[in-house]
Amino acid sequence: MTRARRVLTALITIGCTVLTGGASSALNSEFQSCPPPITGIYINDDHGYVFTVPAGLAGRSQSPCTDEPDGQCSCLASHGLQMLLPEGGVLSVYSSFTAWLDHPHLGDLLREQLWRFGDKPALSELQIVEVQKTKIMGESAFWIRGIYTGSDGEQYKKGMYVVLLNHSVELLIQLTAKESGYAKSLPLLKAVVTSLRPPTKKEKQFMRGE
Repeated sequence: MTRARRVLTALITIGCTVLTGGASSALNSEFQSCPPPITGIYINDDHGYVFTVPAGLAGRSQSPCTDEPDGQCSCLASHGLQMLLPEGGVLSVYSSFTAWLDHPHLGDLLREQLWRFGDKPALSELQIVEVQKTKIMGESAFWIRGIYTGSDGEQYKKGMYVVLLNHSVELLIQLTAKESGYAKSLPLLKAVVTSLRPPTKKEKQFMRGE
């Protein structure tokens, strides 16, 4: 049995464990002033993926960015986008190099994300109700789904895909929404996942200014 399989089996066994966090606003609606919102195709050459922002949505950078005196927007790396949804939820694509640079394992990443899942100031009594193995961009991945009560007393659902790209990049695609609007927003999450692909040579050249 592989390490990832052992972790998955253990997590399914404890799938009803309740994780606790603090209490604050369940969804973040504040964004930095730059860069401007992104629509259409988003290219992340740093971490090796491309996806399409669903029609009607606009993505905001998840990287720390500042307005420079010359009017340019300066960002530290490229970590993905966050999109506010019509139903009041948040759709997020976040990527970064993993902490396990020598020999990272998808099972390790899954375990870390499950703990992070319940360690958000906005969450209380988050319950993991589903963990499934799948594939995204030809890579092994996990789907995690949880439910929790927000600080506003409303019931929320959170679903997240956890992907390990090229044994070095963690890619997290997640949807957080009130229970009443989660089902309507789920197709948007699936649309992003379906559109994920590696960047083409021309896209890489474009992002590098070649």
